[in-house]
Amino acid sequence: MNDISSKPIILHEQSLASFMSELFALPSGVSVAVDSSCKTILHNHAASAFLRVDEGANFSMTADAPPPVRTYDLHGKEIPPEELSLQKAIAERKANKQIVELEWPDGTRKIAVWNSKPILDPAGAVIGAVSISEEITELIMEERRSRIEQNLLRVELERLDRLEHVSQLAAGISHEVRNPLTTVKGFLQLMRLKKGYHQDRELFGMLLDELERANEIISDYLSLTRFHARKLEDGNLAKVIAQLSPLLDNDAFLTRKHLSLRLVNIPDIQMDEKEIKQLLLNLVRNAIEATPVGGTVAVETFMTPAAVGFRVTDEGSGIPEEITSRLGTPFVTTKPNGTGIGLAICYDIAKRHHAAITVQTSADGTVFSVEFPTVTDRNAADDRTSS
Repeated sequence: MNDISSKPIILHEQSLASFMSELFALPSGVSVAVDSSCKTILHNHAASAFLRVDEGANFSMTADAPPPVRTYDLHGKEIPPEELSLQKAIAERKANKQIVELEWPDGTRKIAVWNSKPILDPAGAVIGAVSISEEITELIMEERRSRIEQNLLRVELERLDRLEHVSQLAAGISHEVRNPLTTVKGFLQLMRLKKGYHQDRELFGMLLDELERANEIISDYLSLTRFHARKLEDGNLAKVIAQLSPLLDNDAFLTRKHLSLRLVNIPDIQMDEKEIKQLLLNLVRNAIEATPVGGTVAVETFMTPAAVGFRVTDEGSGIPEEITSRLGTPFVTTKPNGTGIGLAICYDIAKRHHAAITVQTSADGTVFSVEFPTVTDRNAADDRTSS
């Protein structure tokens, strides 16, 4: 047998058929182009199994009737048939090495490395080419999975880094800003009671409301930094929503929008009621802000075999795809003057309750679903956390 590692492969007294017969006995994948136009490429058992054809069948992307397979490099760029390894070996009269990913119509994807060399007759004319191939699908797929995991880890570390910056910012501003606000608020309350300022009571009320709003913003920042000692008690999501409905309905009414409640009977869950109320208020108020005048915000409870939860649906214009994956990160928001803190608090509360927040968005609106595990699943989650 000729040494296919040399360059070039020149057949002297041996025929191409005899040479091919010896190659096909190799355990590796072997493919041989039997003509200089590369219209016919025959394959041994290993290569045929990789290409999903019968042993000895023609599989050539430059055949008159090529197989319905697409070929890509490792970066996802499609490779034209004439630039594949065997075809290039014949066209350029020299050896080459190429990694190719093949995709079949049924979605199957396979990857192999091909080492190809032209075959010459004694006169130096190209009469074909040979390629030794090795499948590396699992190796490449594992590398891709690893890269995805690394990217997810990087995104999570960036999120935690932002939270750390928020913590430092909140700790720094809490005393520097809150104390003077409290002083100003106290003096305004005293001045409002004096007879000389009776005609300005409404103005004082507006000023006090704005100070209270500033205080609430600071509280939002601080809520991300404090350790929360949960007070978990039996509670019902539908009852909590019903209790908050007058406040939520008023928020919608003031902005000329509508609130629709669809509450079904669901089992109790272990919850910190104050946190659940904050979670619900933040999501509904976000939905009200996103919904145009005259639109409707829907709040509904639901139950599955393994969970209970609620959904908040708005009629806004949707959330951009590049923001959806980063929701819950401070400072990521679609609001012109927003901070993203409110939604970050929602994700924080959900995490402490072993709940999951999912988002479905389109140009017709957005649905936030919060799903809480049943008592059995929650106990299992607690066991995993403590172990």
